[in-house]
Amino acid sequence: MKKICSVILILIMLFSFVSAAYAADGVLDAPTIRVSNVSRTGKILVRWNVVEGAEKYEIYRAGSRSGEYKLLKTKFAKAENSFINTGAVAGKTYYYKVRALAKDGTPGEFSDIKYRTCDLAMPEPTVSITVKGYPKLTWDAVPGATGYRIYRTYDLAGEYRLMKTTEKTTYTNSNCVIGETYFYRVKAICGKSAADSAQSNVVKATAFSNTKITAPESVTAYYGETITIPVTVETSLEDCTVVCNPYGSKVDCGWVGDWDGDTIMLEIYGKSPGLGEIRISLEEERDRGTLATIKVYVDMRDERLFDIAAKYVCNNIREKNGISELHSGVSYLHIDRLRACRDFEYRYSDNQPYQKGGEFCCVIIIEYTIKDVIYNKPQKKKATYGVIYRSQSLECTYVGGNYIRYDTKQLVDLDVKPYNERYGYNV
Repeated sequence: MKKICSVILILIMLFSFVSAAYAADGVLDAPTIRVSNVSRTGKILVRWNVVEGAEKYEIYRAGSRSGEYKLLKTKFAKAENSFINTGAVAGKTYYYKVRALAKDGTPGEFSDIKYRTCDLAMPEPTVSITVKGYPKLTWDAVPGATGYRIYRTYDLAGEYRLMKTTEKTTYTNSNCVIGETYFYRVKAICGKSAADSAQSNVVKATAFSNTKITAPESVTAYYGETITIPVTVETSLEDCTVVCNPYGSKVDCGWVGDWDGDTIMLEIYGKSPGLGEIRISLEEERDRGTLATIKVYVDMRDERLFDIAAKYVCNNIREKNGISELHSGVSYLHIDRLRACRDFEYRYSDNQPYQKGGEFCCVIIIEYTIKDVIYNKPQKKKATYGVIYRSQSLECTYVGGNYIRYDTKQLVDLDVKPYNERYGYNV
């Protein structure tokens, strides 16, 4: 036990002697340093490793490798082994070296010299949405910057592509799709020197329109009839005007009363039979132009033309199908339902437009009942006919049902009574 205590005592004494000798000789190791830039500010960060026996560290800086090195900062070893050169100027290159000091002030060896260029501070953009729904980026001017680059991506983890280089501190992304979400970064440019800032933190924006016009997508009326539809406008802007413009020569329009900032009634009247179109826009009276636009399709039907078509179809049922069916023992024909549908989107099976030039297509769908003479059992049938009008005269006859395309929303019922009186029969 005494031997163990003696050994420990000897070691303690030896350690004290070595430490005293180390301090007396003043031989402290040279630190190993690294330099980099702080992303947010662009300033130069100097870091070094811990030197055994160091009480303090001195950081020196010069404007060139062989220039005069001046003491920038003295830091105690208990503090962090790093220093940010907040006084560095963007675009300038600085040279650094660090040494340790012993407790009695004896300096150690200097580190190797490291150099770094001070970068520009990173822009800090914010994003808003313009009245037209475009993302708009805004940021404060960065001291020393000669311009800015704006980058964009569709995917947060994707590649950012340069959208624009500008000297301004705003950017409006008008080249976007309403409803899409985008991610942006901004970088400050430092003229000809390689001291551009890091790209900013990501800002996110979804392009959307905060101005909205609501009206029926399509309306139907007979030619010569005037109809009125409501138009609602939602906007937070002032000094706006609601404008209606007829497109083509089929229809015309006009406002009923003044727009009260919410709803206004639009009067529509037909100039000729056919499919017309009205475009309703919200205009900003200063410099923003058209804020929103919608289309209203107006189907101006001519009742006489439908009557011509219906008569032709009913006669076709009676004269072609009816007679042959009578010979087969048919004793009864009754028209149950007669519907008309007119549109410009009818097509053949080969996907070619059915409507050509000044012609337009009318479809008649007829549902009728026949009875057998012997068994007197009713049989329900349905047929679809397509006819073309030119100059209000019937030209074309039957088109097979497989080749006719029509929208059931555009079907209107016709009164079957006069057609039954003329074409129905009961033997």
